[in-house]
Amino acid sequence: MREKGLLPKKPLRAESGEELHAMAARLGSPRRFVQDHPGRWHHVLPKHLRDRAVALGAREVTMHEVGALLRRRRAEVLRDGPDQPIG
Repeated sequence: MREKGLLPKKPLRAESGEELHAMAARLGSPRRFVQDHPGRWHHVLPKHLRDRAVALGAREVTMHEVGALLRRRRAEVLRDGPDQPIG
């Protein structure tokens, strides 16, 4: 469903901040679209770039896989502190 004429957005997540920024750069998506929440950072990807991201090597994941990724990141934040840069 569209709201206010905006296209739906999809989160682009990665194992590391460097990987996240590299894929976003390959897609031509500005770095300002990064949502920098400790342990939950992601790049807000307009839906129209999703197919291109998949063609460049991204893969769609299940909510279970996202949950596992976020749990690993949360453990890293607790271990290393929330002020660590994402890359």
